Amino acid sequence: MPGSNTMMGRLLYPVVLLGNTALALFLAYLGLSGAVVVAITAVVATLLVLLAERHLPFSRNWQTPAGDTDADTAHLITTLVVAEGIGRGLFFFTSDWLPISTPIWPQDWPLLLQLLLALVLSDAIAYLGHRLLHSVPVLWRFHRIHHAAPRLYWLNAFRNHPADVLVSATATMFPLAMLGVGGTVRVLATVVVTTHLLLQHANLDLARGPLDRLFATSPLHRFHHDRNRSDANANFGRLFIVWDVLFGTRRLPPEPAPAQIGVDDLPSVPNGWWDQLRLPFRSQGNLDRRHNDS
Repeated sequence: MPGSNTMMGRLLYPVVLLGNTALALFLAYLGLSGAVVVAITAVVATLLVLLAERHLPFSRNWQTPAGDTDADTAHLITTLVVAEGIGRGLFFFTSDWLPISTPIWPQDWPLLLQLLLALVLSDAIAYLGHRLLHSVPVLWRFHRIHHAAPRLYWLNAFRNHPADVLVSATATMFPLAMLGVGGTVRVLATVVVTTHLLLQHANLDLARGPLDRLFATSPLHRFHHDRNRSDANANFGRLFIVWDVLFGTRRLPPEPAPAQIGVDDLPSVPNGWWDQLRLPFRSQGNLDRRHNDS
């Protein structure tokens, strides 16, 4: 684990996360639209993570494609389209159809405090939703597409079935929209979460330390992708790990990673994107029985 003993391994996560957030603030100050701010910061974060994966990989084996790149790229496109559509739809719905005469959201708070509150509220919902994705058999059918990845690298952050994105994004965005959260805060929250998810799923050898007590970092998230289902039902936090600490689901063993990642239930998940999209709708009796037994 060379990253544990290097400055890069200790500072990469906070520097990229805080730096990209600061960039988003600057771009918003310049008057750029929210979509442009999100797009620019996403590209910057992706380039930084790709560069870091080349120089500070956790696993050399994970640097080699495993027949997953094409499907994961397609998932990236569909995930972004579905999430963007949900965000714009909720904004239209709450702005034009449900005007809030008495704003509930503390608009007079400093911007960074509003951002922190938005992140905490949405992340608490994301934690509960994530646990449901693992515990409800019909939801697991869709979520297991994400977990079936044969390796962890930056594109895994977007390897999601559209139905999975629909449920997760709506559950986390709808409460903020109903509370009247401003556009700038929503954009900044999107930048923070997107940057974090890229780092969380990346093939990076980041040092363990105090951040693992607050954030759902990659050293923690690797164990959420354990091929053993009972062991993988931990570290559900999207951004913060404090929810796992509070509910007793945080797991960080002394070993650097699980022996195997993926899913061990049947039917197996195919490599093709279209086949992955169709899989949850097929008969999966063995999967549901295995899920109920776990």
